Amino acid sequence: MRTTVFRALVMFVTALPLTGYFRTTATGGVFNRTSARKLSLSDQLKLGLRARNSEDRAYIESVVKSVERGKIPRRLVNAAYSYARRRRANYPFPYFRRALEILTARRC
Repeated sequence: MRTTVFRALVMFVTALPLTGYFRTTATGGVFNRTSARKLSLSDQLKLGLRARNSEDRAYIESVVKSVERGKIPRRLVNAAYSYARRRRANYPFPYFRRALEILTARRC
């Protein structure tokens, strides 16, 4: 009896993620790769780097304009973005700014 209950519980717990019961949208605060692809670069950087003030947002807009003009390759921005998110998840913007400055200085 006891092993039957245990087996049923194990089957239930392993099958629960397959039902989609815990799925949430990216607007709920959970990172969703498919919805991140739909965001513009500006929105991705503002949301992902958690830009807090107008100074942060102005810097992000200048980076986006530089990417659009072709002055900074998108791959460098993506590399700095990934590094900053891995480095500090709660406020990655300063790490992004510094990493992008270093990467662009090496490039020239």
